[in-house]
Amino acid sequence: MDSFWGIVEQLINTLLFTLAGVVWGAILGDSSGEGIFKAKDWGILIMSYVFLNAIRFFLVFSFYPVTKRIGIGTDWQEAVFSSYA
Repeated sequence: MDSFWGIVEQLINTLLFTLAGVVWGAILGDSSGEGIFKAKDWGILIMSYVFLNAIRFFLVFSFYPVTKRIGIGTDWQEAVFSSYA
């Protein structure tokens, strides 16, 4: 039963990402300029990316003293890498 659901999960995941890629390609390939995303929307997407990375950096570095003491032994370089990754 576990093998069956593992295969079903893989197939549905593959189908989902294939459909998402097709839809995204159709949106980006729309040369009429009347696609879903306008120029203002691209600005919002870029600002969201920057904002979410800032939140991630804040969360990683706010828990940095805890992760340093509990045995993981991270240093600040690993914290920077993990917050960007």
